[in-house]
Amino acid sequence: MQQEEPVQESPSSEVSVEPSSESSEGTVTIPQRVECKNPACFEDKFSRCEPATRLYIENYQASEYYEIIGSEQGLCRVNVKNLDNPQYANQEMTCLNENTKDFETATKEAIDAQRCEGALYDALKSA
Repeated sequence: MQQEEPVQESPSSEVSVEPSSESSEGTVTIPQRVECKNPACFEDKFSRCEPATRLYIENYQASEYYEIIGSEQGLCRVNVKNLDNPQYANQEMTCLNENTKDFETATKEAIDAQRCEGALYDALKSA
């Protein structure tokens, strides 16, 4: 019978899986999605393209939801969902952003460079 490996929370919101005493392999780190409560947290995760979410609130109302999916083709895959604008209500788009820039600039550039897809992207293109 194989022994289960203990799981420990690390301060960086990642889960580390420690090998059992019978294993000779090293530690495996599995990034976990972090729910960011402020822009600085989300920008930090975006700069490293680490899984994270953020609910953008404007005038005490949730207006957009962002989710960093992970790296793809040297870029950072991000999902954006509009929550309150009636013209784009509940529409989503997924973009491949350059995470060497701030999130807003990178998203605008991804839209301009046609590195996005989804209903929200289609609606923004035709607006």
